[in-house]
Amino acid sequence: MAKQLMLIICLFGLLWLQAQSRGELLRNMDPIFSSALDSLEMGSPHSAVSQLNEAGEKFKKDQNWIKYAGSLLALGKIYFQTDQLDSSLFYLHEARRIASREGNDRLAANTEEGIARIYLIKKQNALALQHYRNFASWCLRSGKPRAKVETCIQMAQIYTRKVEPDSVALYLHRGLSLAKSHDFPVLQYKLYQMLGLRFNNINRPDSALYNYHQSLELLAKHPAPEREILVYLRIAHIFLDNENPQRARKYLQQAQKLVKTSTNPFPKATLLYYEGTTLLAEKKGTAAIQVLEKALQDFKNLPKPQRHQAMQARCLKSLAKAQHILGQNEKALASLRLAKVMNLPIFQRYNEMQTELMEAAILSSQDAVAASDELLMENMVWAKQSENLNYLLDLYQTLAANERKKKNYEQAIVYLDKVHALQQQLDPVSRASSLSNHETQWEVAKKDKSIGHLQDLNQQKAQRLKQTRLRTALMTGGLVFLLLSSVWIYRRKRKQNIQLSLAKQAVGFTARKGIVAQGDPPPGQKQHAGHFLATQFTGAWGSRPRGPQSHARRT
Repeated sequence: MAKQLMLIICLFGLLWLQAQSRGELLRNMDPIFSSALDSLEMGSPHSAVSQLNEAGEKFKKDQNWIKYAGSLLALGKIYFQTDQLDSSLFYLHEARRIASREGNDRLAANTEEGIARIYLIKKQNALALQHYRNFASWCLRSGKPRAKVETCIQMAQIYTRKVEPDSVALYLHRGLSLAKSHDFPVLQYKLYQMLGLRFNNINRPDSALYNYHQSLELLAKHPAPEREILVYLRIAHIFLDNENPQRARKYLQQAQKLVKTSTNPFPKATLLYYEGTTLLAEKKGTAAIQVLEKALQDFKNLPKPQRHQAMQARCLKSLAKAQHILGQNEKALASLRLAKVMNLPIFQRYNEMQTELMEAAILSSQDAVAASDELLMENMVWAKQSENLNYLLDLYQTLAANERKKKNYEQAIVYLDKVHALQQQLDPVSRASSLSNHETQWEVAKKDKSIGHLQDLNQQKAQRLKQTRLRTALMTGGLVFLLLSSVWIYRRKRKQNIQLSLAKQAVGFTARKGIVAQGDPPPGQKQHAGHFLATQFTGAWGSRPRGPQSHARRT
């Protein structure tokens, strides 16, 4: 039952994400589909069914099989929304059959998605997953790049909840490759985060740290403070898992600086949770309980707290651990059972497994061996499948304790041998060294990049300075050239004016010299000249009176 519920919950929200595009597909196919869908949206499903039946008969008569399949898909959609699942399933299967026969893969894929949703509701989970895989296969083969990446993320989420690490890795790496090649920074960030979580869950903290560092490098190019907070907190979680609370504190402080500038209450509540788990790792149980209780209350006070039940469950699980350390076993069990209830709606199997393993350990300490063994046996398959060595270690340690209490010492030794083998694999010293080396390498690489960036900036600055100097020199040279040109033109013009003036003076002097050299003209010529001048003067100014003075002046 739990497995069925898991599949229903994890797929329900992921299926029919293309419902809007499916509506657009039908609306673009024929106006009758738009009319029918409008009738459905206006609350008249019977009118929509009538229109589609009539249109379907016409398409079938005309042998327009693609539109006929479209009418069947639309009918399936209408019957689904009116809770007639069997009728919806019938029309969707028929639409898929015709679309596949006619080679319309897009139409067939849309029907596959709808069929998967109905099978989920009918709790036929194997069939639901089969049809969703068909849809995902088409999307990865023929969809747009962003849709391909999003489908990879969805499939990875499905297999995470099914506890199939290899399939998770396959889709995450494929999605990351597509996101990088098409430059989708937000999707790259999400995939790096999912890879970090996956590697941390399978006890590969160095690989988890690498992916988180890649996230930080991406955020350096595309700043997003709230996402950066989450990365720092997840890195802190790696060090807490590896018993290094001092190193975790470093990243908590970096996250705290960013939280101060955030108005979003979710990062603040999350920071409180990690503060509580850090106090727990530092053996400060009482202080840890106070902080964790405040974090739990903050998550409950968030808008739509049901969306944050996963974090509430994690707070309760950490509270139970602190309460168990302080000997408050009844409170610890109550916290764990409440966490289990909150885990069910979202059913994150890793959280569920960890919760039940903690509950089994507490029951064992209370000598409730049978109840403890029951929980351990339920989770043994999941723990092995998860590839998480910490889960297996907790499981075998509790099993060994239970066998000792039952005086079954031979079986207890078998489990203790497994515990010893796992402890060697989980050697904290070597893991701490590996993490330290990786972090050191990343910090050195970061400094090198920073130095390289500064060098690039200095080179750019020097280049800009050089260009500025060149422009200044060119402008100065241009101004000097204009000034010199103006002076030269002025002096040349002045010289020409002087030369012209001297030439005029020379011409006048030569003319006067010629007149002097010739002497007085003959009397007749002189009289003629005088007469000519008098005539010109009179013509210009009119006749003048000739009085005695004028006559005397002439004489």
